[in-house]
Amino acid sequence: MFAGGVNIWMSGDKGVTWSLNAQWYGSGAPYVHADQHHMVFSPGSSSTLYTTCDGGVFKTTDKGNTWVNYSNNLEIGQLYSLGLSGYTPGLSISGWQDNGTNLSIPSWEQVYGGDGEDCFIDYSNDNNLFVSYQNGALYYSTDGGTTFNSATNGITETGPWTTRWLQDPQNSSVLYSGFMNVWESADMGVSWTPISTWGTSFITSIAVAPSNDAYIYAAQSDSIFLTKDGGTTWTKINGTLPFNVAYLTDIVVSPTDPLKAWVTFSGYSANSKVFETTNGGTTWKNISTGLPNLSVNTVVYHPGSPDGIYVGTDMGVYYRDTILNKWVSYNTGLPNVVIDDLQIYSPDNTLVAGTFGRGVWQTSTYVAVGIKQLTSVSNINVFPNPSSGKVNIKANMAKEGMYTIDVVNMLGQNVYHSKILISPNSVSEIDLSGYNKGVYFIALTGNESKIEKKIVLY
Repeated sequence: MFAGGVNIWMSGDKGVTWSLNAQWYGSGAPYVHADQHHMVFSPGSSSTLYTTCDGGVFKTTDKGNTWVNYSNNLEIGQLYSLGLSGYTPGLSISGWQDNGTNLSIPSWEQVYGGDGEDCFIDYSNDNNLFVSYQNGALYYSTDGGTTFNSATNGITETGPWTTRWLQDPQNSSVLYSGFMNVWESADMGVSWTPISTWGTSFITSIAVAPSNDAYIYAAQSDSIFLTKDGGTTWTKINGTLPFNVAYLTDIVVSPTDPLKAWVTFSGYSANSKVFETTNGGTTWKNISTGLPNLSVNTVVYHPGSPDGIYVGTDMGVYYRDTILNKWVSYNTGLPNVVIDDLQIYSPDNTLVAGTFGRGVWQTSTYVAVGIKQLTSVSNINVFPNPSSGKVNIKANMAKEGMYTIDVVNMLGQNVYHSKILISPNSVSEIDLSGYNKGVYFIALTGNESKIEKKIVLY
């Protein structure tokens, strides 16, 4: 007789005595992943047994003396979070329920255990990995995941099951985390200090404005707060948000305007899904109409778009921008599955979804109606390239006139925004001195056209 609980137990005397047959941790019995769900003998056999567990499917052909993992190629990962490399296409890190934190290199490899929770890759260095497991256990690696160090020194609070933490979009050495309060680290997680005192329940989401990192939004179960001075003072900005019927799940801030943000809500209160502010939460606009009555779990902004945002729900992805002015389903080829996280890899405009049960999926981002995507590099000349800071731009666009110029880093964060006049043979200069070294994309948008060019700063 076999019995499955956390581990597997066997009795050879009809249950009078039991012995450990397989276990997920420790020594003395073969390895089988924890938390057994179903066990069945192969028809006609008393020695071949299959078990399904939180780690997939395992099989023994010798009554449990040895076990083999048969889970390869099962697309059943339950992702809590997803982090993309700022440099390397296809490189990502993700936290999986019951299956640790995993790095794609290019096949999945577990780099840390436990319930994999919120995680990310340093946007300035692929070797710096940040992982976590349940209730605020934060760790960092500076060697690509070979070794990890605790990243909670100084934190005196317990974190929620999925404790949110993130990197400052302007200073890669600065991190923020949400426990009962918001905490800040100036040394990549080595030590922490609190920058809020209003916490009465767990922090559910944090967002830092890419264009001004003094603006930080943070939410808990019944409130959302904004600081405009890096945490010295905070203001509650609940306004008309539906905290009485729903749970705030995510926040995203415009890459060009720290006062423009979007928040999402869970729950099954119709028309209480997504809200937008253009004035730092003084007022909120409900833009939920058109979404199904499902929990909305995550939101991501598409840099360079007409305020395009994607949301992940309990059943798929939806998109909206100011040209459409409505939500459209963005689910072609995607299983009907819970979407827990969305990220955009800006260099090739790829939308990546972390699902709760079907692993990781990706697709091309939406092309806004009326915008001609002109990608021929002959239409724009950026020089010198590489550059130490000051950059000249000479463009030959289909139409003369005023154009918006944006500079986007490899994470898709807008770090420069301005207007320039394009005319025949005109040359415009922008100053990127002081920006982090690395790869950026310069985008010109206007007059129904958009064109991008890559530049390297050294």
